[in-house]
This record gives sequence, C-alpha cells and structure tokens, in this order.
Amino acid sequence: MTLHDFEAARRARGRCLVIPFPARKRIGEILQAAQALSEKSGRDADHYWKFVIATMRSRLMAAGVPREVTESELRKFADEVFSRLS
Repeated sequence: MTLHDFEAARRARGRCLVIPFPARKRIGEILQAAQALSEKSGRDADHYWKFVIATMRSRLMAAGVPREVTESELRKFADEVFSRLS
C-alpha cells in the first residue's frame, strides 16, 4: 500500500492517518517468533503462531490501522519469520 493509498483511506474514513512501524522491521519480534517456532511442533506451534498473529492484529487494529494495511503487515511479518525457519 502506497502513501497515496493511505491518504485515500484516511479521507474516506474522515480520521487521522495511522502508519504502523513496518512489521518486517520488527527484528526482535521476528527472531523471537522464529526461535519459539523452531522449538515447537504440531499443535503447539500452531497455537503459538495463532497467538502471535492475533496479538499483533489486535494491537494494529486498536491503534486505528486499517484492516487492509493490518493484513498486509501481518503477511510481511510472517514472511520474515518463516524465511528464518528455512
């Protein structure tokens, strides 16, 4: 999503523009999640990953980040985490 897209979304909602810190740059959280997932398997890994994503989603949505931006950031975060597991 570009800055133009952010601005259009802000105008459509009539609220201030919230730009989240890029999820792919959250190195500490990425490394922590990758480490935890490497030590888990099966249902434990699934449960942990769902918890991490739900927590991030809640924080972003509570801050007023639009849903489409939130989902994009979560995908980028997941890409970074899983690239470290390969």
